[in-house]
Amino acid sequence: MEIFKKLCGSTKKIRSVSFPFLMVFGFAIIIAAAFVRPSSAAGWSRKINLLLTVNDANGNPVPNFEAMLHTYHEGYVRWQPGKDGKIHFGAYDTHSLWLRDDKYFQVIIRAPDLAPAFLNLQDKGGIMERTVSLTPGHLVELSVKTSDGRAISENVIPLVVYTDYAGRVRAGRMPENIRPGRVFDFEMSKLRRVHKGRYEFRVPAETPAFFLSIHEPGFMRLIETKVISEDELADGRIEWQLPATAKLNIKFELPDTVERLQYDFSSVSIASHIPDAAKYYTVWLQKNDKINFNTTLDDLPPNNYWLTMELIPKKQQDVSGKDNAGRRYWDRLEFKLDAGEQKTINLTYAPYEPNSWRGESKATVTVKKYGGEPAVGKSYTLSYIVPHYNSIVVKQGNLNEKGQFQLEDVRSGPDGPEFFLRIGENPLGRMQMTEKGSQQFNFTLAPQIQDRVPDVTFWDVNKNKSISMSAFKGRIVYLEFWATWCGPCKIPMAKLNEVVKRRRRNWDSRVHILAVSIDDSRDIVAPYVKKRGWNHVRYLWTGQVNRTGFKSPAAEKFGINGVPTAILIDPNGVIVWRGHPKSRNIETQIDELL
Repeated sequence: MEIFKKLCGSTKKIRSVSFPFLMVFGFAIIIAAAFVRPSSAAGWSRKINLLLTVNDANGNPVPNFEAMLHTYHEGYVRWQPGKDGKIHFGAYDTHSLWLRDDKYFQVIIRAPDLAPAFLNLQDKGGIMERTVSLTPGHLVELSVKTSDGRAISENVIPLVVYTDYAGRVRAGRMPENIRPGRVFDFEMSKLRRVHKGRYEFRVPAETPAFFLSIHEPGFMRLIETKVISEDELADGRIEWQLPATAKLNIKFELPDTVERLQYDFSSVSIASHIPDAAKYYTVWLQKNDKINFNTTLDDLPPNNYWLTMELIPKKQQDVSGKDNAGRRYWDRLEFKLDAGEQKTINLTYAPYEPNSWRGESKATVTVKKYGGEPAVGKSYTLSYIVPHYNSIVVKQGNLNEKGQFQLEDVRSGPDGPEFFLRIGENPLGRMQMTEKGSQQFNFTLAPQIQDRVPDVTFWDVNKNKSISMSAFKGRIVYLEFWATWCGPCKIPMAKLNEVVKRRRRNWDSRVHILAVSIDDSRDIVAPYVKKRGWNHVRYLWTGQVNRTGFKSPAAEKFGINGVPTAILIDPNGVIVWRGHPKSRNIETQIDELL
């Protein structure tokens, strides 16, 4: 600002400034602007400015390497070249990354004939300087054979996938995310083909969790090994024999009674189930201008799948000139393929019937608060899920003095209509009319602020035994529901571990910080957090036999519909706050309670 005043002081002074000086001054402003950006809603926004030195095991600069910046919330920067042991993220010739909501990020470094390195850093402002050593690590020999014992084709290249970045890899392979010219590269341990079906790659001495994956349409779509254990790496060799692929035929023909011109095109996709992520990832997608299709796939490995079909309506202009689309039709079914199996799926069409829920029965819906009192006056919306189409609202209003409302003239039976209930803006649950005459549906709202917590039972991962909420009575309790497959959970979990490490002695036994996993298995929690060094938090697991994830007893009673979700409980067992971990400073809240 002082420079600006001097330049504007007199016309003579402005004219006396040489042209080269103005060029330098203007360039300085541009450079400064590259490092300053208006604050975001979170109150700050900053570009990563990292000067990284990369040496080999002998302390010599690595002549050629690549480095990547990665975050779970802000995205990532593709591999940037480094030379003679140096790379400067934030310099004009190197792409960097803006942090807006979280200050934590990862740096990944790779180089030929060396194991990759991983850094977990926190941006504290200014230029950060870090030095990392790339070592040869462990050399791993991999052999991959087909189901009949033959070596796989040289065109098929397996991928080493580190589990921290598995979600990125799987999503990047989905057909809907593939674009011409877009390069997706998360290959950190590069495989080198040494012979037919035989490869070599290097992993760090302290090896992060990883697995092997192949996604080669025409040969085999999305098949993965389990996470490679330390025992499997003991002799430095991995043998992987692939199963036989299945053959799937999918058919659909729109009935002649349906006006075909109302639909623009049909879309059909297949998604593969990934158990450890509790998700399905698209492995095949096809759009058909002629609506009808008859397609055969012969490259699907044995697994559980979802098949989804959509008929996309054409847009039409109304008298006002606005575009209005017709009703989108969809069908979804789950199926399983065994190795070598041949299966045919015939898809059928169902007309739009918005009144198909009507009949001669009656439903009475009762909603109670968590404490058991009727949820008097709460607004509700009941929607009918029209089979193969979007849901429509069939009734809305406010609950009566008993916390109830009734739905008249409802069809009932084994395939009775299904409805979806919301209280206010929050989803509460589904209900299906199966009983003739009259049927009662009872719902309880999840505990909210000022409610007492349910006395649910968890499994204590640290102590390997069950424990109930009543065991923490008289203490401040902070619950953070999370999962190992949840990408957005990673940064809050790392922060939570850091907070506990720093405040454990101050808080002593007056505060219990509990990370509650909703994973399908309790056995994956301890190895997962150990690999990341999250050793200061106490870990619980919500599941029971055949009831895991969001359907586990604790998740249902606490009303957990997404992760991460945090709940703060005072010494009297009353909820004082619940929400997303990053929306509040938990340290401040706990200190205020103390």
